Amino acid sequence: MSATAGGPAATPIMNHGGARTMGLDPAVLDFSTSINPLGMHPSVRRRVLESADDAVDYPDASSRALEEAAAAYAGVPAGMVVAGNGATELIHNICRYVAGRNVAVPSPGFGEYAAAASLCGSAVSSYPAYPNGLPGHIPPNGCVFMCNPSNPAGALLERRRILEAASAVSDAGSMLVVDECFTEMTPGRDESVASHVGLHSNMVVLRSLTKSFGLAGLRVGYCIADPAISAELRRIRIPWSVNALAQAAGIEALAHPEHLEATRDTIRREVGRLHGAIEGMPGMSPRRTDTNYFVARTEAPAPDMVGRLLELNVLVRDCSSFGMGHHIRISARTPDKNKILLEALGKSCRA
Repeated sequence: MSATAGGPAATPIMNHGGARTMGLDPAVLDFSTSINPLGMHPSVRRRVLESADDAVDYPDASSRALEEAAAAYAGVPAGMVVAGNGATELIHNICRYVAGRNVAVPSPGFGEYAAAASLCGSAVSSYPAYPNGLPGHIPPNGCVFMCNPSNPAGALLERRRILEAASAVSDAGSMLVVDECFTEMTPGRDESVASHVGLHSNMVVLRSLTKSFGLAGLRVGYCIADPAISAELRRIRIPWSVNALAQAAGIEALAHPEHLEATRDTIRREVGRLHGAIEGMPGMSPRRTDTNYFVARTEAPAPDMVGRLLELNVLVRDCSSFGMGHHIRISARTPDKNKILLEALGKSCRA
């Protein structure tokens, strides 16, 4: 993909999947969104219910307690953390911060990078997300987005390679944005660069409690950046963008890192089971992954396969929006639900 800057009318509406987002029956089993298969921690649910009366009043516009909790969790100074209404708001605010500069995005990759940059008057270019996930050309005085692990494929780059990219981007006078929204769901490997932001003032790291802690409906995330950049992102941020219940849920979720340990154990077991079973299905070729989701090449066009599965009340992600017209993305869930998915896939492959 390569595009020049355009106005809002030229910016496509992103298709992010999700049964509710698509207006489907809530009874549909949703494997299209890459959310923690165990959902939210039980104490988070209790905290949200206990905080219901807080919704009467305005929340803290600065999300100070949430930012402090995220900083403690990530092991960085509080001044480096900026909370947002999910990672998507933070992506849009970052693009406002670099408005008008050239922006490079991975392809295939999350569509909001390019959409947000275009809205802010930036020219957008793309670089191949495969085989190594690193940009071959860095726009001078611009901005480069990277995603680790990659989306939609789930491939994880080594930390050293991300840091090498950060140095190269810095030499070009540009900013590097590392999307780590799925990094906490990568069993057995920790390649996060969050603790290195203090050594790379041009690097911003995105995190999403939406994905890792199962808070998609509440919309809460944060980024880690140099204090000077963080101050600007706070200035740009819409007041009250993180509501009172989301702030309360985020603080409580971050207090339970053991929930992620249980999550990674489930992911390790269930992704392996799904991947192995799908490898043996006719017309299906799953790609190796390092996280809780993976893509599979389909003999049939992706929309056809998605349609067949929907007839069986199962939803997977159509990767056509990533430019992968013969691929679907599958996110692992719990064993009972994954069993239903495999049965539905088996029937759809024989259709």
